[in-house]
Amino acid sequence: NECNEVKEKLNKGLGSKALEECKDPHVAANLIKQFYRELNPNLLNALSRDKIMEMADYSEDSEFEQGIQLLEEPNNTAFLWLLDLMSDVAKHESINRMSAKNLAIVISPNLFSSDNLAPMEALVLSQKTANVVTNFLQWKIRTRDSEQ
Repeated sequence: NECNEVKEKLNKGLGSKALEECKDPHVAANLIKQFYRELNPNLLNALSRDKIMEMADYSEDSEFEQGIQLLEEPNNTAFLWLLDLMSDVAKHESINRMSAKNLAIVISPNLFSSDNLAPMEALVLSQKTANVVTNFLQWKIRTRDSEQ
């Protein structure tokens, strides 16, 4: 399929040339989700369960700024890059119907693995992870807009 073809080209080092012939934006979106899903460990698995529960309730800019620092490199940079990308997508919500919350719901299962958790705990943690991503994305959009 087209996703596998583009992924193969990217893995061969073709960079943006791998996407030049691809007209379907879902291919790039799927590859980004797949990239984050295949990270081992997943991006947000570096955070404890309690920290994720706490971060789901963040509302102050200072909390987000400190929260980002809890992720060590390269996770910190990878999360900030993802937030920047999703901010760009959310800017066009009237066209693509992808709000910050919708984007977070789509990407968050790829950022945290709950494979070793009891089913109810996994459900709660996946919802909290989506809240964390939504809140951080809304913070990123707000702070980017104020910088420009």
